[in-house]
Formats: sequence, structure tokens, C-alpha cells
Amino acid sequence: MNVVRYYTEEAVGELLGQIVDQKTWYLAPNTAYSSLQSRNPVRDTEIPSGQLANVLKTKGRKPERHDPSNALVVYRALANLTPHQASDIRLWTYLCHNECSTYVASRWLRGRSGSNENVARDIYNHFFVHGNRGLIRDNGISRLWWLGHIAHCVDPGQPERFLDVLLFRQDPRSALIERPSVSRNYRVLKSVYLVMKKDFETKERTLFVRETFREWMKGLNRQGGVVLLDALTDGRLDRLVKREADRAATQTG
Repeated sequence: MNVVRYYTEEAVGELLGQIVDQKTWYLAPNTAYSSLQSRNPVRDTEIPSGQLANVLKTKGRKPERHDPSNALVVYRALANLTPHQASDIRLWTYLCHNECSTYVASRWLRGRSGSNENVARDIYNHFFVHGNRGLIRDNGISRLWWLGHIAHCVDPGQPERFLDVLLFRQDPRSALIERPSVSRNYRVLKSVYLVMKKDFETKERTLFVRETFREWMKGLNRQGGVVLLDALTDGRLDRLVKREADRAATQTG
């Protein structure tokens, strides 16, 4: 049985210190990372894990189009993790340097060379984890798990549809998924999603126009933001979210 594994804190620190010297490996990680000097750098858990090596997709000019399906693959392979366990940077750092290293390099370092001045920064962002936003937005594998987790919490019957809608444009993804204060408030997120899903099924997709979406979000913030909206009853919350969406569409249309 495969189990979830993770690096020790010492190993993570050593990896961070080797980024510049190991650029060549990060750009083409055909094998697991093997330059660690730390003693016993890997620990096993008793948490079952599904297959992740060589199953994530990046083909095509726009590898981000595979994010919805990849998110579900990662989440289902690691469905036994609790949100608390899924916040452990050592777990994701291990996966990015082992089973999922080829995927992360292909998704985030494609077309780069060792002389590119941004390579070290991109390695730092996507092979490691830095803060809550980095957990949800940047790390090559943790972001996929959290996308899958949020999708199953908000729309357990159709998580694929949730991801298709929320990842269709950058603005909704940034405003609703990549901010932990919003993405972990499932009542408010679900109310917003239901309005977006209905609009997504129209030809115009008005709410996905940048100016309209941003005006909608501004309107919701004027109404009190996530904290106060969450205090409303379900009915009042849904009506307010829909009313602000209609107002934004009319104002920017």
C-alpha cells in the first residue's frame, strides 16, 4: 500500500539552500531529487495514498487547461488528508521533488533555461510552499489538492463543473479561490458559484467579463464582505449575491 510521505524540516531547509546549484535538475527532473545530505530526510505516515507519478497532464500550448482534471486526480489520490494535514509544507515539498517533479517542471518551468533570471524564483514558488496563499495559489501540487477539496465541499455532486466555472477566467480564480478568507468560506463561495454557473451556461457569460466581475466583487465588499455576508440566512445571502450580480451587469453592460 502506498502511503503519504514527507520531508523533515531539516531536509526542506537544505533543499531551499540548493536551489541555485540544482537548477539543472529542476528544469529536467527525470529522477527523484538525490542531492540531500540530511540523515533520514523522509518520513512515512500511515495515511493511504493513490498513484500520482506520471498521471498528471501538461500537454498542449496551454497546460493550465488541464488544471480541473489534475485537481481531481490529486484530491482523490490524497482524499484521506484532512485540511490540517494538507497544510503541511513538508508533504507538498516532498511530492514536488519526487512523484510529481516532472509534472511541476513541465507545468511551471516550461521553456526556461538555467540562465533565465526568474528560474530560481519560479522554483522557489512552485516546488516549495510559502504561507497560506502559496499553499492555495503557487505550489505545483498543493494548489491542485486544495482546488479539488474546495470543489468537493461546494459542489460535491459536480466538482468537475465547479472547477470548469471557477477556473474559466483568471479574475474569478484570483478573487474566489486564491484568497483563503474566501475559498474556505463555503457558504458564501457556493452562493457566488451558483450565480456564476447559471451565467456560464449562457452565450454571453457576462459575469466573466473582467469589468463586470470586478464591479460585482466590489458590490459584495460594500455589502460587508465575506464575514458579514456569512451572517445572513441562506435565502438573504443568495438574493443579495444575485442582486449585486445583476447590478454589476447592468452598470458595466
